[in-house]
Amino acid sequence: MKILLKIWLVLFIGVLVGISIQQSSGYVLLAFGHYSIEMTLVFFLILNSLLFIFLYYLIRLWIRTWQTPKNIYSWYQKYRIRRSQKKLTYGLLDLAEGRWKKAEKKLLNSVSDNQISLINYLGAAKAAQQQGNNDRRDSYIRLAHAQMPSANIAVGLTQAELQLADHQLEQALATLQYLNELTPKHSYILRLLYQLYERLSDWEQLIKLLPELKKNKVFNPGKLEKIELKIRRELLKRITYTKSVDELISLWNSQPSCFQKNPVFLSDYISYLKHHGSDDRAENLLYSKICEKWQPDLLELYGKLDIKESGKHLKRLEKYLAKYPDNVALLFVLGRLSLQENFWGKARDYLEKCINQSDPPVMAYRELGRLLEHIGELKHATVYYRKALLIDNEDTLFSSLKVKSISVSEKLEHEPAPHGAIKSNCNV
Repeated sequence: MKILLKIWLVLFIGVLVGISIQQSSGYVLLAFGHYSIEMTLVFFLILNSLLFIFLYYLIRLWIRTWQTPKNIYSWYQKYRIRRSQKKLTYGLLDLAEGRWKKAEKKLLNSVSDNQISLINYLGAAKAAQQQGNNDRRDSYIRLAHAQMPSANIAVGLTQAELQLADHQLEQALATLQYLNELTPKHSYILRLLYQLYERLSDWEQLIKLLPELKKNKVFNPGKLEKIELKIRRELLKRITYTKSVDELISLWNSQPSCFQKNPVFLSDYISYLKHHGSDDRAENLLYSKICEKWQPDLLELYGKLDIKESGKHLKRLEKYLAKYPDNVALLFVLGRLSLQENFWGKARDYLEKCINQSDPPVMAYRELGRLLEHIGELKHATVYYRKALLIDNEDTLFSSLKVKSISVSEKLEHEPAPHGAIKSNCNV
């Protein structure tokens, strides 16, 4: 549309000029000393136009000639950039497809054409490591840092990731600690530190790292609770097998109250007290927790303890019979405590009531069989031993099927929870 308007405007002006010339053509007289030139106005205008056009293109030709070296250099730079981008693209593609040697070669070949060759060196470092050449890898890392010193965080993270992948844990630790000093609130650095400490089983350092993980929201709240529970459980285990019972108790007392109430964490502590021979201390703790809140699951831990004053503890728990007469865990614990006190009749009564409930523990059949064998009722004892054996076989079969189903489901899980972790409602 614009072109049509321009053509129309030129034609209109031409028509106007033609009409004016036809009406009065005029003439032009040019005098130079003794010489004079006379011509029509139309010829003079045409001559000026041609002269203007000639001078215009002559000047443009001179400018283009003057700028030719600059234009050639600019074109060559654009050509190098396009060639570099092409090499970089194919190099990264080879890297992604696992063709390490080709990737390294292409990435290095495009370095000279690339003004910012940081990506090339980092990619070449990964390709070199995959070929088992850590010296070349470290050389490329140094070149990347020299190429762009301001990108030390990106270069350092790449180096740490490669060291972790190559199981160079001490070197990775040094790299991550240096990066953490540079940027203490960097969430990805903190995440890598967590992974590294976990691989090193350095639970003491992980406890120190926990506040930073929470403060910088490195993990979502649900996952962070599971992580914290796992760390505290592992640290409790480490102290149990390397330190004295007093240090174990001191560590337990320093734990937040919400974790002391956690059934899994409490169960660990009870078993560790038993490991150190502090069964009575474990029983007192169990009883105090049951008094605070009725928790049938805790009663199962009673059966694992060797309690000296079992008669006193038997009387303690018998008062709960009025309120929970059909509780399987309570009946079983009372039966075992009665056995320890040689109250054969009472023990038999409790154990028989226990196995008559739904889903009794297999140990109830075994304890009842042991009791009947002790008092001479071998035929009845054999029956209960057999039932215990059958339940064991069923549980073994069910467990094997369950393990298979769990292994399949774990492959579908994006982030499986740590072993034994349960959700806690505590925000420490």
